[in-house]
Amino acid sequence: MKATTAATVTDRELRELITALLERVGYANADAALIAEGLVEAELRGITSHGTLHVANLVKRTQLGLLNTKPNIRALKDAASSARLDADRAPGFVAAMRAMDLAIAKAKVTGVGAVAVTNSTHYGMGARYAEHAARAGMIGISLANATATMPSPGGTLALLGTNPLSFAVPGDGEEAAICLDMGLAQVTLNAVRDAAKHGRALPAGVAAAKDGTPTTDPKAALDGGFLLPFGGHKGFGLAVLVEVLSGVLSGSAIGREVGSLFVDYDRAQNTGHFLLALDPAHFLEPDDFRAKRDYLVHWIKDSPRAANAGPALLPGEREYAVRRERARTGIPLAKDTAADLAKLARELGVDVPESVAHAAL
Repeated sequence: MKATTAATVTDRELRELITALLERVGYANADAALIAEGLVEAELRGITSHGTLHVANLVKRTQLGLLNTKPNIRALKDAASSARLDADRAPGFVAAMRAMDLAIAKAKVTGVGAVAVTNSTHYGMGARYAEHAARAGMIGISLANATATMPSPGGTLALLGTNPLSFAVPGDGEEAAICLDMGLAQVTLNAVRDAAKHGRALPAGVAAAKDGTPTTDPKAALDGGFLLPFGGHKGFGLAVLVEVLSGVLSGSAIGREVGSLFVDYDRAQNTGHFLLALDPAHFLEPDDFRAKRDYLVHWIKDSPRAANAGPALLPGEREYAVRRERARTGIPLAKDTAADLAKLARELGVDVPESVAHAAL
């Protein structure tokens, strides 16, 4: 049965609730607010797979000591345009933002700032970090490795995670001119988990059972099965590239060594990240960069369209439209997610906003 949406919640209410919950389990206010902002931003864009459904599990992993509420994030190597950080089991939301801040600072001086992060954890929606660079006038790239869920084409052993990659080009305001944010499987692992939870079949061609045969049964995909890379060998090849930069180069766990977010409660994830900032001013005069960027944007937006195809959309444009609408009208909160938040709030002694309580009914 499909989850129902009972009510809408404002982004402010949701951020304040999540911040309070995380403070109760030991996070400093600034870190709790940073994590909450990342989760709610995903909800605003309609990326529910990276939104508030993670709160209960994040709290659980924190209480088990698998995430560090007071991490000592330190540089293991530091040079003019590069660095490698030990996240000390910090939430990836905190470690990756710290790393991108460092990458931006280096790029302002040298034109390029590249920071690899080891000993980290799930960092949510990767666009958040690439866009952070874009708002500083930089081209931003954010990569992360993840729990192994994908085999090589034709294989029967999960080797690599969906290994998301994100890319953002600065615009003239808060929104990036172009923002690509994608995992390298055809669907997210959370989408498969949600389909199994609510008895929905998967689309054909996105998953395989443990013997490598295609399946639309999400339980078969989760029970030793696999997610399939988009574009076959091309998607897998990109996943290998992300693994090299975020896993091998950072010195973190790689492939099957990366702890599972929702399965391995006896060990830390040791996820790796790679954050890159490029300052266009070190390559082109700012006016020339903007002119070239705008030419590309208009070249795409004004291109001829097939009948009934709709307008040409740049990467990220659809999500920004959803964000503007939800910021105005509220975030539709799934009943089961609202119920989990309300239950957790009661357990931790945090007041439940009326809108969340109503959505949980």
